[in-house]
Amino acid sequence: MHEKGKPLDRNAIGKMMELSGSGLQLAGSTLAVAMLGYALDHYLQTKRPIATGLGAVIGFSLGLFRFIVIASRMSHEDRPKETATSRNPKPKEAEPHDRLP
Repeated sequence: MHEKGKPLDRNAIGKMMELSGSGLQLAGSTLAVAMLGYALDHYLQTKRPIATGLGAVIGFSLGLFRFIVIASRMSHEDRPKETATSRNPKPKEAEPHDRLP
């Protein structure tokens, strides 16, 4: 979390720029594929803009998938690295009174 009055470090600014860029990719992919659908509707002279709607849904889905991949990758980069011992601790040695005769 950012403290008030303290400047942001370059890493935080880079991450914010990457997320804002992926938001623009989301909007751009939605518009681009919807425009392709509109062109297809216009070419086929359809009465209902079915290809436009499908293009918008497909473009939004692709853009959202890309956004989630980027956000997930950034989330994993922020997590502290686990060591092998923290994931798989050594099994506790049996106490002498716990052993079977």
